[in-house]
Amino acid sequence: MNSFSSRNKIMFQVFLSYLLSFLIAVWLFLLFRASGVTVETIAPANSLWNTVYFFAVIIVETVILILLLKTFKKLNLLKGIDIFVSFFAVFGIFSLFFESLIWPLLISILLIAVKEITKSVWLKNAIVFLVVGFFGAYIGYSLGILPVFLLLVLIAIYDYIAVFKTKHMVFLANQIIDKNTLFVMDYGNVNTTSTTEIKQEIKPVKTKEKEIDPSKRNHLHLGTGDFALPLMAIMALFAVNWIFGIIAFFACLLSLELTIYLLFTKKHLALPAIPLQAIGYTIVLGIYVIISLI
Repeated sequence: MNSFSSRNKIMFQVFLSYLLSFLIAVWLFLLFRASGVTVETIAPANSLWNTVYFFAVIIVETVILILLLKTFKKLNLLKGIDIFVSFFAVFGIFSLFFESLIWPLLISILLIAVKEITKSVWLKNAIVFLVVGFFGAYIGYSLGILPVFLLLVLIAIYDYIAVFKTKHMVFLANQIIDKNTLFVMDYGNVNTTSTTEIKQEIKPVKTKEKEIDPSKRNHLHLGTGDFALPLMAIMALFAVNWIFGIIAFFACLLSLELTIYLLFTKKHLALPAIPLQAIGYTIVLGIYVIISLI
């Protein structure tokens, strides 16, 4: 499959994935609202302390993960963390729909067991869409627009620095992409690409710029946060104006697709997926604010 057809296939897969995550988030959001679910936060919904808290959690967790992976190289810690996070995320979601905890427990065990036994990329991705939709709905339902928007901006800046400056995202990618974890979504011919080929693609090279021949690309790896964090901001806007929430979703989707297009047409080793989404979201939010003030 040539690079052009691979790119189009992957961009279409990403479109369907993002749309599915958004629809799940909308469904759960409306369910929360109809059920009158009460969500406790560390501060009032519009307090900027929420921004500080979530940003600090993301940074601290990333630092701890990097230290653990570098300290215990021979232990498969990432797989253990993935199973732990996967189980409790799926269990937490399904516990919303059953009075008894038995069914959520059995469903969680079954899904995670099947994922690990079959090594199915699509089952893993499906679980990711469910988890991403849940957290998008949860944050959008519980927090105001301002703290979530500022969090998205901070993460966009951090994403840029992590990919182009400190490059620790490259290290994390090396540890994650061949483990079939919920931390990354896989698209394209991921099953036909060996672990060595993947690692060679993202391994830094000793040149002035980190480049790769775009014609050689036939797969894509997106971090779960590349969907989850913008979707939180989208749902926060959806909570106050569903029309602009939908517009914001398509703005972020187009921005992400543009990032993928650039990745497949330029010689970039990797590109941060959140900055362009943050710009697209900011434009829509700005228009909403201006219209609201008129």
